[in-house]
Amino acid sequence: MTIGDAATAPEHPATRHAAPPTACLSATALLDADHPDVRAFAVAAIGDATDDVTRAVRLYYAVRDDLRYDPYVVDYSPEGFRASAVLTRRRGYCVTKAGVLAAAGTERRHPGAARVRRRPQSPRDRAPAPD
Repeated sequence: MTIGDAATAPEHPATRHAAPPTACLSATALLDADHPDVRAFAVAAIGDATDDVTRAVRLYYAVRDDLRYDPYVVDYSPEGFRASAVLTRRRGYCVTKAGVLAAAGTERRHPGAARVRRRPQSPRDRAPAPD
């Protein structure tokens, strides 16, 4: 299904009161897709990909590989969850990294759900964080 298909798909009873697809592509306070850092990250991650699957996969790998997984320093303030702030720190945990993925996808007009799954830690993730 492409973005255009979502607007013409038959309505499902469970989604009767859901936001229209265009509303799902708007920046929010935490998914600040309109922030220059989020835009730059998304553009660099996607590169020259034109199909939706390749674009989504490239964004996923960029978030996974370019942002260090760090579950030990968690900032529960709104600023701590903001996608642009996570990109500035270059580290986050599953929830904040999912926010970056959602914001970057929103910026590139690629709606989708970030599916978060706990994975075994790699040696890189277990290494002490640099000062």
